[in-house]
Amino acid sequence: MIETLRHYHTIFNELDAEYEKYFNDYEKMSKLQRLLDKDANEIVNDFNDMVERNLRVDYNIKSSFGPQWPQRLHSFQWNQRCVQIYRLKTNFFEKKQVQMQYEVPLYSRSIATETGTIYLTGGFLKQMGVYLKNCYRYDDLFGTLI
Repeated sequence: MIETLRHYHTIFNELDAEYEKYFNDYEKMSKLQRLLDKDANEIVNDFNDMVERNLRVDYNIKSSFGPQWPQRLHSFQWNQRCVQIYRLKTNFFEKKQVQMQYEVPLYSRSIATETGTIYLTGGFLKQMGVYLKNCYRYDDLFGTLI
């Protein structure tokens, strides 16, 4: 009897793990779909509100991007060699490989200038135990940090 109960316990744990995996995938997709359904101006306003509520530093967000410059949000993934870019005007989301010597350093920060140039600076290379003081420019055409 105890072995039978253990067997059922294992089955239920495996089912629960499968359910959790698919639920999490569904939840991620539904969040992405909500983002895609939003208006680009609403996303920018939500971001400004979030920064205002959560950061205790001075910041300056200008809506001075001209029509000739790409309007996009970006995020470099720590400990990986990839960047995620969301283009506001076209609602296009892409994950691109980044060519660089190391993986994107932990705790690094990035910024996009008014001209659309993206910079990545600082961070910690865990495998080497080194803090960086470098600043890299992202080349969108070649997918490199230089």
